[in-house]
Amino acid sequence: TIKDYKVCPNDRFLVAIGSVDGKKKIVEFLKAQEARFLSLVHPEAKIFSSAVIGEGSIIYPYAFVSSNVKIGDFCLLNAFAGCGHDAVVGDYSVLCPYSVLLGWASIEEESFIATHATVGPKVKLGKRAKVSANSAALRSAADDAFICGVPGKVF
Repeated sequence: TIKDYKVCPNDRFLVAIGSVDGKKKIVEFLKAQEARFLSLVHPEAKIFSSAVIGEGSIIYPYAFVSSNVKIGDFCLLNAFAGCGHDAVVGDYSVLCPYSVLLGWASIEEESFIATHATVGPKVKLGKRAKVSANSAALRSAADDAFICGVPGKVF
């Protein structure tokens, strides 16, 4: 089991779990043992040279990361997910397939943007925010917001 695993000096880890809570729990367990992590960017992803990608993050094929984007640690950008210029993705966040953050949008740590969801330009979402599938977050929202619909309503 994970709890029985002992990290060895030459081990490197890539934690490919779509569950924000599950990934964070495993990463913290491994970090407590001084584990070292890899980041993975698929060669078919388009990443601008000015973008910054954090430790342990995974960028799937056909994802798009524009200029001056900051992707935090242990994030997952699934196939065809996109980040417009100057967007910020907080640590442990997940962008599902075809989700997008438009220019200057930001999501804080542990956020989850579901399939075909959009975070509008300059919109800021707090920690642990969730945007449901096919929804559009067009206004900023606080921590723990759940946004659903077009235009998105906060629940």
